[in-house]
Amino acid sequence: NFPSIPELFIYSNRDFYLPSTYLEREVLEPRKKVGADFTAVRFKGSPHVAHLRYFKEEYRREVLSFINVNKNVKSVREKLQKREHDEDHKKDRKGYLDDSFQPKFL
Repeated sequence: NFPSIPELFIYSNRDFYLPSTYLEREVLEPRKKVGADFTAVRFKGSPHVAHLRYFKEEYRREVLSFINVNKNVKSVREKLQKREHDEDHKKDRKGYLDDSFQPKFL
């Protein structure tokens, strides 16, 4: 069960709290096996949550690229909310039949 929206993983080979081998084996590999939509960026040498400080330009480029590629992606929740809104809107049209059953007046 992975999110229905693209994910971005930014990590390094020098993270004390989350070893890159663990992240790759336990998080990324299962996603890859099922074809989940994710991007993984592995920096070399930066400690935990210090990637921006060590690799400012590369970090920004990767984050902005991810945002630009995925800016129009809608989550399953957003799609369901829109569908419910559309259905509620149809119900509000009292006295009207479904659009496919509307009579045509010539």
